[in-house]
Amino acid sequence: MELRNILIGTAAALAFGTASHAATLSVEGERNDLQLTADNDFIGAASDDFLTGLDFIVNASVQLSGAATLRFTAWGAESGFDNCLNIGPSSSPDTTVCESDDGFANETFNAASGSTRQTFDVAYSGGAITDWFFTTQTGSPVTGGGDLGEFDFGIFFAGSDPSDDTELMGSGLSHIFIAYDDKAGTGAGLDDNHDDYVWKVEVVPLPAAGWLLLAGMGGLAAMKRRKKA
Repeated sequence: MELRNILIGTAAALAFGTASHAATLSVEGERNDLQLTADNDFIGAASDDFLTGLDFIVNASVQLSGAATLRFTAWGAESGFDNCLNIGPSSSPDTTVCESDDGFANETFNAASGSTRQTFDVAYSGGAITDWFFTTQTGSPVTGGGDLGEFDFGIFFAGSDPSDDTELMGSGLSHIFIAYDDKAGTGAGLDDNHDDYVWKVEVVPLPAAGWLLLAGMGGLAAMKRRKKA
């Protein structure tokens, strides 16, 4: 009986410990307040996900605090081009999903319903993330490049820690939104609002490993009772 109580207590502790040590995302980049205007069709659609404010950065870097699975969910698009999110090497990405795969309406930001949104998971070992990039399949957008770390690739996130007037950083994030601007830059005809293709990226919660251990221990106990019988 004492051993059983010890095993139950240990398993419960492991379960709670697992939940508290999930990996998180951190971001850092150039502040870009010009994007947070009425011209950005994404902000209203995402308001329910941000309770502590919304910030936006470009020329950004992303870090993952430890090994974790990231879930990518198509959130919406506002573009006349068929833009795509790619994960993996630029020469041969492992995953490519485009606006046309979700049937988003051109030039109208359309957050697809949960049943039709494209979603996929990717496992990461932690550290710097460098294999996200946007491209355009059709049309001829004026763009300087859609790689993470460039101006065309933006990140929306909550709970920033301003380091100065031009830089922003955020840490301990469970999710962010990555956003492509297929006409980034300056000059006539450029929208410069980073809502052309938007994806939610979130850390998948770890399973309660402790409770799985408890179930296994229960099975061992049952086997022990059968042997005695």
